[in-house]
Amino acid sequence: MQRASPKTLQDWLAELPSRDEAIVAAHRYSHMSLSEIARALDL
Repeated sequence: MQRASPKTLQDWLAELPSRDEAIVAAHRYSHMSLSEIARALDL
């Protein structure tokens, strides 16, 4: 059995009601760095 791929930031953004919650979830659960998240959001 293979592990599921971690959710992307876009997955979190679609699933959660706010961008801030999506950022926290991507960082905490998908182990994305804050730099990666900032680049994905063009910040």
